[in-house]
Amino acid sequence: MILKARILTDVADANHFAYAEQAEFMEGDTPTIYFQIVDDSVEPDLRPRGRRYLPVAGAVCQVTMQSIVSGNTIVRECRMAFPDDDRSIFCFDILSTDIILGTRNLKLLLTESTSIGDGLYSTKLTHGFVEQGLVVRPANPEF
Repeated sequence: MILKARILTDVADANHFAYAEQAEFMEGDTPTIYFQIVDDSVEPDLRPRGRRYLPVAGAVCQVTMQSIVSGNTIVRECRMAFPDDDRSIFCFDILSTDIILGTRNLKLLLTESTSIGDGLYSTKLTHGFVEQGLVVRPANPEF
């Protein structure tokens, strides 16, 4: 499996949203960033490429936002946006206190645990990446 994510905008529910190359917002804004996990190794001829991936119930996802310019890194826990309808859609919040100016790559870590009996669990870790997934514009641009 090749884990990737598609950035989503105009999210109303699990069936009503638009795909985007990047999530764009202004410095100081507090948006909720939505993304759909996809397996990029399945059906490469689809447009957009890949097929949505439904992790097990209770899976957790972590996003690391890396600055391309400064090297500043922010790590955030994600939540399933619609756990009862579509487990492929996750979201996370940007805080007003986040120092997050410029373009950011997103690194994903999806952790899925399943019971294998007798109180034992099998845990699968899958890494993914979204190149230049966030673009944060300055609130007061200098010209």
